Amino acid sequence: MRCQDGYYTNGLVCLVCPIFCTSCNNQGICLTCQRGYFPNVTQCLRCSSLLPNCDECNVATNCRVCAPGFYFVGPGTGCSSCAAVLSGCESCTTRNICDRCMLGYYRLFSGCRNCTFDIESCCPLFVANCNQCKNTTHCNICQPGFYLTNSGTLCVTCGSQLTNCTVCTDSNTCFLCQVGFFLTPLNTC
Repeated sequence: MRCQDGYYTNGLVCLVCPIFCTSCNNQGICLTCQRGYFPNVTQCLRCSSLLPNCDECNVATNCRVCAPGFYFVGPGTGCSSCAAVLSGCESCTTRNICDRCMLGYYRLFSGCRNCTFDIESCCPLFVANCNQCKNTTHCNICQPGFYLTNSGTLCVTCGSQLTNCTVCTDSNTCFLCQVGFFLTPLNTC
């Protein structure tokens, strides 16, 4: 008699394998487990119960995938926090290489730097499409193709108010039109 995955046969009927077990032998001993668990005699145990911050493992001492924000240290040791060894790091490959920085930080070489130390490097994080920030809420100069609103807190695309315009100073004044269009005496395209 053959049973579907997650079940085993006692010779007469199909019985359900232990919880989190994807396959087991005909004595109900778990052979394979769901992702994040490993077989331990008759049951499946969560990887993180023996390997802190481990999302996927082969056995109790071998983590294959760490939880987000953690990196693999070595066999039998589990995973360690990226932020604990790389300040401002949200996700890392190793203890020396940050893949993604936390909000308020920017990537610098293999680590992260706090935006409060360098406003210009974080300018686009504070004000979208801004090339030069006045502070963390106001822009001095927008990126090409954008103009600064009167409040100085928003860079708006030239094309949103001036059709076919690529370079403008405000919502009414275009300086350069898209290819195939020309600038009128009223500074529109």
